[in-house]
Amino acid sequence: MKINTKRIITVFLAALVVLCMMPTPQSKVQAENKTEKVTLFKGETLQSYSFGGKITKVSSSNKKVAKVKKDSDYKALITAKKKGKANITIKCQRGTITYKVTVLDTESSFDFSVQQIKSKYNSSIDTIVKVKNKTSQSIRDIKCTYTLKDSTGVELETASMYIYGLASKQCGYGKFTADSSIISQGVDITKTSFTITEINRRLDTKNLKKKETVKEKDFSKDENNKTITLTVSAKNKAKTSANVYIFLFAYDASGNIIGYKHTPLYLQSDNGLKTEEIKLYLSTDASEFASYKMVWTAVS
Repeated sequence: MKINTKRIITVFLAALVVLCMMPTPQSKVQAENKTEKVTLFKGETLQSYSFGGKITKVSSSNKKVAKVKKDSDYKALITAKKKGKANITIKCQRGTITYKVTVLDTESSFDFSVQQIKSKYNSSIDTIVKVKNKTSQSIRDIKCTYTLKDSTGVELETASMYIYGLASKQCGYGKFTADSSIISQGVDITKTSFTITEINRRLDTKNLKKKETVKEKDFSKDENNKTITLTVSAKNKAKTSANVYIFLFAYDASGNIIGYKHTPLYLQSDNGLKTEEIKLYLSTDASEFASYKMVWTAVS
């Protein structure tokens, strides 16, 4: 018997098309609801991504504290407006997430202080900025503007700088330089004011100081080149990688700072180990060097 292959294939394909068009049983998807606590600084923005289909609705219980807007079908943006608390609700096709948001006032969360570096040179003034993080939030660095003034408070210059290693309840440091043109106008470093413009952190950034160790291994002083060199070893025992910030200060016999060096280290997780040689140039003659101090912080 002759088999009509073309006819069989045609019938098979037609049947297949009908099967594909038939409705399939739909499994019932149970809606999932989540609640998370989050702390933001005034001006910070949190990106929230959908965990259950397209975002259908967003709302805030207090828009003056924190507002939310739908940025796309799958992303919403939460912006901290002022100090206080608010509940942010993001409804998706298959669930709802609620953020219990606490907003901190940025400026009052940090204390700034300055100390001029003693130098034998008069062409510029280097100044150390110490910032105390008073919150429980750990921060890698902040960007701020500083305004230099004379003794009467007249503003002379505004510029930007970074402060590094602001682990929770700890201090970070930075340095700025005032040049000869500012010195000639009678700058008074103690009158310097600061405004925070940017905070660099992940919301899950943690203070890791209990999981890291930074130890001094060797120290030397070079009289001719007016330098001191400190060799340190840093070890990370945490399950996550760590950003370690080492600050080295040199002092004269009166306690004046005569040298400063900031050294960042990145350590891998699970016993990441690194040895670092930190060389600091003194701003005075080496004969004035009396002591040094190493300070370090670590965040994820």
